[in-house]
Amino acid sequence: TKGSRNPLTHELATHMRYVCDYDVKLMMQVIPCYDGFSDAEKKKCIESAVSGKRTAMSGKMRDVISYIQQKKDGNLDMSQNLDEAEKANGLYYYHHFPKLPPAIKASIAAVGQNMAMPILLTISPAIGALATGVKLYVHGDCRNLNLHAFLCGQMSSNKGRLDDIKEAWTYYLQQQDDILIALEKDYKRKKRLAKNQKEQPKEEVFPIRILTMNSTIPNLADRLGNLNGIHAFSYTCEADTVSQRWGKSLPEFSVMIRQAYDGSRFEREAKSDEAVSVHIPHLLWNTVLCGTPDALYRMYPNCKDGTVSRVMLATTPDNTYDSLETKIPELTPALAEKIHEVAQLLPLMKGEINSKRLEDTGREWLEDIRLESIKEADPIKARFRMRTCVNAQRVVGCLLVVAAATRLIEKHGLEGARQQLEADPECWLPLLPSLMRGKFLSIFNLVADYLLENSLHYFRKKMEEADSELSQIVSGNRQRTGKNDNIYAQLPDVFTFEQAFNIGKNVRGNGYTMNSCQQMIKNWKRQGLIEPIPDNKFRKLNSKTSYSQVG
Repeated sequence: TKGSRNPLTHELATHMRYVCDYDVKLMMQVIPCYDGFSDAEKKKCIESAVSGKRTAMSGKMRDVISYIQQKKDGNLDMSQNLDEAEKANGLYYYHHFPKLPPAIKASIAAVGQNMAMPILLTISPAIGALATGVKLYVHGDCRNLNLHAFLCGQMSSNKGRLDDIKEAWTYYLQQQDDILIALEKDYKRKKRLAKNQKEQPKEEVFPIRILTMNSTIPNLADRLGNLNGIHAFSYTCEADTVSQRWGKSLPEFSVMIRQAYDGSRFEREAKSDEAVSVHIPHLLWNTVLCGTPDALYRMYPNCKDGTVSRVMLATTPDNTYDSLETKIPELTPALAEKIHEVAQLLPLMKGEINSKRLEDTGREWLEDIRLESIKEADPIKARFRMRTCVNAQRVVGCLLVVAAATRLIEKHGLEGARQQLEADPECWLPLLPSLMRGKFLSIFNLVADYLLENSLHYFRKKMEEADSELSQIVSGNRQRTGKNDNIYAQLPDVFTFEQAFNIGKNVRGNGYTMNSCQQMIKNWKRQGLIEPIPDNKFRKLNSKTSYSQVG
């Protein structure tokens, strides 16, 4: 209709520009004219969408391509064109990255260029944990590089390639832990042998930093309590290991993730002397999990408690119809050595990164997304942008410490760089201004846009559904007072989708989309407010529901 044609045309053009080569003329032919749209006004709307900020292909468009591929009915030309569009989308970030440190390039080379962004986000928590003495100022708060990532992908989508990269970054840390694990086993053996003796072995603490998630919450809390102000790091290639093992303890895991993200106090008290009680002033624990979308939702069943906004979501590229690669990327000894050199220096680095340029870049991005959210009437995007900005800045902080360590190695050699840092752990800080010259900070926008897109892709519908759950059970009756209820009240007893959408536009404004209307009707059916009837219509079931409308 006239009231919705501008936002619908703009939204459609925003998604279709990726498969139309940003060609306004082509899009003028493809996009329909809604309600007598004049060519001049339609062209202006499309040009506005084409000239908007360029990012990788949106999740909605990827879903459309996936659907068409499944329905292609043997149309080889269509399949090849769609595959090319998907591959170009996967390489978007790699081609737009600024110059990266050799250790980061080596990590990307070991998994393939189309995995550039996922691998960057999933090694950043390991880098932040290694550089445990480094802090970053974001919006006036100075905190450690605390990061949590979830690599999400369908089965056989190459998530397992991350294992070798993780082991390369944590190689020396694992060597130290192996020594501690052997000492702990010996200590426990001595303690068992001396169980009935008068003299008992002296109590010892073993600060193991790479912690398995295939454990219990008390054991994990005990390990974290032994670290005395340095980072722990946990990685699992199967997120279901955690959700199945912890089950009812997942809410406590969620609390731990939130406190570790903020570096806040974590306490766990138990009555028994033998049970685990810990008092950690600042919980420092970075995590990386891998799994399918189903595993993601099992790990974070509550999308409203603040955990999902703290977790960085990365997605493996869609390889459903890919042919087998002739040369599969792998982590060669030469690539691993580049990572090892930097990784062993990171624990020696200390100091605070306080960059006005990085802060200004983050604030500018936040303001752009705020204005977009207002224009689109999108409170979920507006909410996600806040911690997305913090996560993106911390990822840039991880890149800065890697780049600084690389610069020290280039200048002094590996052993010389080690000696420099042992003598002065903050000797790398003066290098930061020179490292951020040129286009380096452009990576912040790439990371922030990617994180925001993935958060909305996986959790928008769930958050919309949760926001619509405003019902309260009062004496067995359902009472509702939201905007969707105003729409419901204005509809006739039998109505069509178009009627619901038009009334929704009047109530919610031009930012109201067909997707929002579909979600609203889906919620009404689930809540027993309506039922579908023939001819694509719906009937209100007032008799089954006590309804109260607030103006």
